[in-house]
Amino acid sequence: MNVSLLDGFLFARATKSANATIWRYRFAHAKDTPVRDYREAKVMAQTLRESLAAKNLTVSHSESLELVSKMLGLPDWNTLSAKIQETRKGAGLRASNNDSLADTKDERSQKIAEQAAPRTAVPFASQRFDKFVGYYQTDPGTLLRVFRKGERFYGQITGQSPVEIYPEGEFKFFMTVVEAQITFIANSREEVTDLVLHQDGFERPWKRIDRKNAERLIATLEQRITHSLPDPRTEKALRRLIEGIISGNPHYDDMEREQAQAVRDQLSHLQPFIGKKGKITSVRFVGVQDDGDDIYHVEHEKRLFRWTIGLGSSGKIERSWVTSGG
Repeated sequence: MNVSLLDGFLFARATKSANATIWRYRFAHAKDTPVRDYREAKVMAQTLRESLAAKNLTVSHSESLELVSKMLGLPDWNTLSAKIQETRKGAGLRASNNDSLADTKDERSQKIAEQAAPRTAVPFASQRFDKFVGYYQTDPGTLLRVFRKGERFYGQITGQSPVEIYPEGEFKFFMTVVEAQITFIANSREEVTDLVLHQDGFERPWKRIDRKNAERLIATLEQRITHSLPDPRTEKALRRLIEGIISGNPHYDDMEREQAQAVRDQLSHLQPFIGKKGKITSVRFVGVQDDGDDIYHVEHEKRLFRWTIGLGSSGKIERSWVTSGG
């Protein structure tokens, strides 16, 4: 039996074998049409620009933000931006105080439904894609490389295979292997500075970084893999994760919200699967995966488990994965 806590990125390492994966998210699709709210103002502004461009009307990124702000009943983008920041800080406090997610279950269900909706590729000249090409970072060591091969466009996350992406608008692309989309964000000078990954009901921002910084991060990861250098924080984090699962009271404050949601969704399976194998007798580091996650063999009284775990810059668990056996 394999039990997975998937990583929340668009190229999740899941399989569909018969004995297979307990999928991370199990929310039902919403029946109503999903509606965006003010927290997604930048994505709304990009959608507005695309819609106007289809009618041969051009507005800048800053102008579109001002228009969205006014449509939401606020005087300008500065006011809306301050409101978004205030809301995010409040959500962070709620998450740390009572283990709640920033989005409600209904909001996330709506986003899942929107992300699962059928998509149609539109004509897109390959040269227009070049402005998106480069590296994007969501956490130190985790990169998304965007590139093209001739007329075809791709994204590749650290340690994973390239996945083809298809245009559905000037700044928005979708995948077919998973229900996920990418929206690129440009600044007032029309420079692409960020992207947003839409998947599993979450919207994760990635910041564009220059090639030199990306190559430095890649070289650091290669050194860790070659010399089997563990992240010094992972063993303690893994022990707490396992202890929390066995007790039925995971330490959600130790996890990023996608990881916390994965544990919530799978706790009823994970607790008996791991808990019935007895106490931990040893934890041994065995190497580093291609994506930078550390690999451990965790010996219980009645079974050996193979764990992988990756932490973000905050020290919280970003990803974890467990299978029976070494």
